[in-house]
Amino acid sequence: MSVACNTCGNPVDNDAFICPYCESYDIAVDTKNIRVRRVDIGHGGQSVKQARTQLAKEVGISRKRGDDFLILIHGHGSTGTGGDIGKMIRREAHQHRQRGLISMFVAGEDLEEACSSTTRALRHHPSLRELKEWNQGNRGVTIFLISS
Repeated sequence: MSVACNTCGNPVDNDAFICPYCESYDIAVDTKNIRVRRVDIGHGGQSVKQARTQLAKEVGISRKRGDDFLILIHGHGSTGTGGDIGKMIRREAHQHRQRGLISMFVAGEDLEEACSSTTRALRHHPSLRELKEWNQGNRGVTIFLISS
């Protein structure tokens, strides 16, 4: 089973993480009736301001499409402690949540059963366990749970 890459339109295996044609992370994956969209927002050489604009655009696209999860790949910075774009995404996540654009968000490193914020998210979205990022401890991603 395959879906189309949102960047180049080529078919991509449903379990792919990256498009084999254009190397985009912008792949909509329909797995077990959940809609997941992955977008690389931190590796295009853009400034934090440009990434903030892209973030707003991507949230709007995911809301319009009816995605359940928007997984933002932002990396964790060259020091390994969190890049400026990743920090901005997590600050903006709080504002997006307050405005009702997303229902909640989970940092990639917290996407595990033992984390209290993930436990709260699992009550409303048990399909979080189905994500490839589950239990990986990846500080370079943030998962937005999209409001309907």
